[in-house]
Amino acid sequence: MAGYLIGKIGLNHTSLQAPGSLDTPERAGTWVNRNNVTMKRTYLGEFEEIVLLIVAVLDGHAYGVNITHEIISQTGRTVRLNQVHSSLQRLEEKGVISSYMGEPTAERGGRRKRLFTITANGRQTLHEIQALRTSLWNLLPPSVKILSV
Repeated sequence: MAGYLIGKIGLNHTSLQAPGSLDTPERAGTWVNRNNVTMKRTYLGEFEEIVLLIVAVLDGHAYGVNITHEIISQTGRTVRLNQVHSSLQRLEEKGVISSYMGEPTAERGGRRKRLFTITANGRQTLHEIQALRTSLWNLLPPSVKILSV
């Protein structure tokens, strides 16, 4: 899957498309919530999801360099700081994280760090990603299921 669709998508056992939500260009990327209000979906790629999870894990102490180190440590992937910064910018534009300037530190020559925190929308997005993944894993037939490690 190239990206993950976040929001209530009405998965069933025969379709991964939300009923009626992606059938016309003007409705692509939207869904109707339980109050009958049309909402815009947030799409996250795999790397954005990892960055969002790391921002949540670092709980108010997340900034570019330590996010990069944590991704490398947790995933074993080769990651560059500019990739993390680009992802952080996209995530902030999507409203799943917010940033603020921290206090100046001596170790940085009196410069301040931009710190990132997860928003309520970001927490909801992570919850929906987890629910979607769990739902999809539960659809696997026994012949494909992977044993617990």
